[in-house]
Amino acid sequence: MALRLFAPNAPCPCGSGKKYKKCCLLKDETLRQQERVRKYIVDLDAELVYMLLDYVRDTFGEEALDTGWRIFIEDDDELDSHIDRKFFFQIFYPWFLFSFLPESEEEPWDDIPFLEGTPRTLASSFAAAFPGELSAEELEYLRKQNDAPMAFYEVLGVEKGQGIHLLNIESGEKVYVVEKNGSRTVRVGSILYTKVLEFRDMHILSALSPVPMRPMVKLHVLDILKGVREHGEHKHRDELMHHLFLEMLRAELLPPALENSDGEAIVEHRIYYEVESAHKAFTALASLAAGVKRQSMLNDAVYTRDGLVHEVEIPWLDGKKRAEGFEADELVLGTIFITGREMVVEVNSAERAAEIMRRIDKRLGSGARHLRTEKMGVGEAMDTLPGNTTENEEAGLPEDALNAVLRTVQGQYWKKWLDERIPALNMMTPRQAAGTKEGRARLEILLKDMEYSDSKLPENLRMKNYLDDIRQTLDLR
Repeated sequence: MALRLFAPNAPCPCGSGKKYKKCCLLKDETLRQQERVRKYIVDLDAELVYMLLDYVRDTFGEEALDTGWRIFIEDDDELDSHIDRKFFFQIFYPWFLFSFLPESEEEPWDDIPFLEGTPRTLASSFAAAFPGELSAEELEYLRKQNDAPMAFYEVLGVEKGQGIHLLNIESGEKVYVVEKNGSRTVRVGSILYTKVLEFRDMHILSALSPVPMRPMVKLHVLDILKGVREHGEHKHRDELMHHLFLEMLRAELLPPALENSDGEAIVEHRIYYEVESAHKAFTALASLAAGVKRQSMLNDAVYTRDGLVHEVEIPWLDGKKRAEGFEADELVLGTIFITGREMVVEVNSAERAAEIMRRIDKRLGSGARHLRTEKMGVGEAMDTLPGNTTENEEAGLPEDALNAVLRTVQGQYWKKWLDERIPALNMMTPRQAAGTKEGRARLEILLKDMEYSDSKLPENLRMKNYLDDIRQTLDLR
């Protein structure tokens, strides 16, 4: 940030009425010194990166950078086609030179030395092979780059054109980084995949993904870290974090695919049955909720006077964990609603419809009679929403009337949402999650994510009032 010079005895330009030397002079001097240090570090970093890139090309060939890029994006051609590489050099080069470990346990680089006491990166091999090429300060900077991990940070505050207040999701440490360009574009609540480096008493972002991510990423990070701790997989921490970064990058950059988590075309199915009794049906089908205790579902059930189940909801879960075993959320395949002798199953693909019908037939046999199946594609489902129908268009309903219908639908949805089991809340309902410490923490992240997305919607579609009501209802203010 360019700072103008003012005479010490002149009125302060901030409008306080004080002399400049008695008001903002010291602050401006601090900012000027901060800017000099920042520019020095930027130049030092650029010079070191150019030197290391020349070393990589000379030692491993021109194709080494292309090979590194393929590893960086996990050989994902679709993602590569949606990326403008020049915007990703600010994260790819630091990752490739200072974080990527090129040797494997099967193929160690026995003939290449590495800098002692630092991860065996390409930068480490250069420093060991050409120790006289680096000044003492360049060597210190290289070591700090090598030792600092890539991590996810939550944006807590922004000083535009100056810096960003960050929270390390993994360690809980808060830090202020000097960052001119990034501070002009990031938003509070977004998540950055970056490397924070402390050098010359200043924190900077020495590597940064150009795509900020939504608050929900924080839940994924916490779940992976929990899995790493519980399974003792600390050596895979960097690999898992990078994989998560790419998964979130795909979600941000790639057009939404109308497929479910099994890669099946989304076609909403509603399957109707007549059952002998809700109690018998629940007893036979409860185990479809893999990992969920029966009592947890029964806590929300409605009973007959005889103490038998009359109304209950069963999530159909397949028991597989996401992110290679390091997330707690089970994959939700569908939902079973039972009320008296009526049972309705909702799934989102033809394949899942066939599978759940097979399982119901096996478990209930003659105790369940299939009545009918209703299905529709995503486009058809959207067309049935109030305010989005051909009838409304033909009727020429005024915009105010359509907005009123939309608000009614939104209100009904959010009222129901409070008592729905949410995968991000470990299959608890928002009301249940609000009653536990861990649940409230996850719920807070979920609501921040909703608010983050809501702020990007057109004014007539925003749900801020409903989200505020949810916070008040769940005492999250």
